[in-house]
Amino acid sequence: MNKITFKYLIINFFTTIIITTMCVLLCTYIYENYFKEQDTAGHTIIISNLELYGFIAIAISLFSFITLIPVFLNLIEKIRTNALFCFLSFFLFPTVSLIYILNSNHFETNTTLAATCLIVNETIFYLRFKRFLHVKQ
Repeated sequence: MNKITFKYLIINFFTTIIITTMCVLLCTYIYENYFKEQDTAGHTIIISNLELYGFIAIAISLFSFITLIPVFLNLIEKIRTNALFCFLSFFLFPTVSLIYILNSNHFETNTTLAATCLIVNETIFYLRFKRFLHVKQ
């Protein structure tokens, strides 16, 4: 069961990171091009959209990777079988991290979009994992 669970977790771990990154890039592109008011006064640093999206993709991928690592605690049977511990292994670290980021002074709409995408994808990952455990038993 551990090898099967590990394989399932690793595949869905990277799938979640890729889907989150793509979702954030799409939302950022739509926001930057269609909803953001253009401010051209006093800018000294010029950055292209491609560089902006590349930086956002790297940052979100790294953040998703770091915050999803506790998911592998589900390889331990006591954590996997306890509903509260299983839920906390998926959501405690990402939620605390996102609350910290959203409460920082550098709050922007892009941050909210990234947080929403990450939470939605983690919820889907969690529900798929619970279904996987239910089918395996």
